[in-house]
Amino acid sequence: MTDKERTLNPISVIGPALLSVFLFIGSMILPPTGLIAPAPLYYVTAMHGMVIGLMALLLGSAVVSVSIGFGESIFYIVTCGLIPLALAQGFLSGMNRQPAILRATMISLAGGAIALVLAGSFLGQSSGGLLTGWADSTVDIVIESYKTAGVEKEVTAWVVTSRDKLVKDFVDIIPALFTISMFFTAVINVLVIRVFSLKYGWNIHFDHEKFTLWQAPDQMVWGFVAGGVGLVLFEGNAATIAFNLTLVVCAVYFIQGVALAHFFMTRWKTPIIFRAVVYFFIFSQPMLMLVACFFGLTDVWADFRKIRAYETTGEL
Repeated sequence: MTDKERTLNPISVIGPALLSVFLFIGSMILPPTGLIAPAPLYYVTAMHGMVIGLMALLLGSAVVSVSIGFGESIFYIVTCGLIPLALAQGFLSGMNRQPAILRATMISLAGGAIALVLAGSFLGQSSGGLLTGWADSTVDIVIESYKTAGVEKEVTAWVVTSRDKLVKDFVDIIPALFTISMFFTAVINVLVIRVFSLKYGWNIHFDHEKFTLWQAPDQMVWGFVAGGVGLVLFEGNAATIAFNLTLVVCAVYFIQGVALAHFFMTRWKTPIIFRAVVYFFIFSQPMLMLVACFFGLTDVWADFRKIRAYETTGEL
């Protein structure tokens, strides 16, 4: 028995589970909290093993089910449970950060697809029908929020008149949106865990590479090229697939753009508060997200951080 197992007590399971649920439910009021809801489950799994992590996940899902509904508990498992367990298992097995993030994203996607099929079978609807119904209600919520917030009448009127097309377009890109959401969740939780692990000496963080030097695999640029060519040459389902591929690849290069910003702020030794403000604006302003994506993509050729030189000489 290891030291971690010897110091295990009920609070080690209950505490992280309840904190994760609190962050998950809190996202209904403050959406960003949902992004870090998986972190407590990663902590308990990496500290005490997969069995204890699974117990914490089941406890958390039971609390969510009792608090806000069974459907939400399934969503909690898919979005906040599978990712931390997959990441922690990768850490415990000695995986590098990048493949661990990729695998966690894929496992969460598979879990979401299975949950969608099972929900459709239970309710007697097709998966497409469920997604359309969800998109329909989402657009209605947007319209009501626009009216409540006093958005310009012309904008609200355009959304109302374009409602059917917006629902269809939304359904078309749901695969990319869910993939991007799970990918971002995995990345953010890996970074959050690293900060706390280093601060409190937990030693449960991935430490194989610095985020300042992170870059997407060179081959990924061909995904961007393929998506762009598909959008130009094809229509219908083929164009939809190409668009989803383009969105996912752009999300990866967005992270590379953030890594670029982190690299230069680290090199220039900017204050933590300044970095926090920069990250807040990057993640909250669509135009800055596009700028980060652009620099992340062009970094493939420009090599702004001189990583290739670093790999050769060991100096930046």
